[in-house]
Amino acid sequence: MSKAAINDVQKALNAIRSAVAEDDKDTQLATLALLNSTSDSIIQAARKMGDAQTKTKTQKVAIPQTRVVKQQSPQQPTSKDREREERDTAAKKPQPPLTPQQQREQ
Repeated sequence: MSKAAINDVQKALNAIRSAVAEDDKDTQLATLALLNSTSDSIIQAARKMGDAQTKTKTQKVAIPQTRVVKQQSPQQPTSKDREREERDTAAKKPQPPLTPQQQREQ
């Protein structure tokens, strides 16, 4: 709302105040009831405008389905594989520690 519009409303309210100030109590109450109903309608209109601006639109997005990939079964170990595995996992004799002379040479 512009400043000029607010000034116009203020002038109109001042004119209503001065016109009603001299009247009796019933007229003043009726005037307040009218002002109150006007305020309510303005508030409802402002809320509708606010609701229209803040509404969000939801959009459905398709989620792609995942494919199930079957793994091949592991192959049976061949005799060479078994020999190599046995050789790699066989117990080995530990090496003796190096002598001080051998350590210096390295």
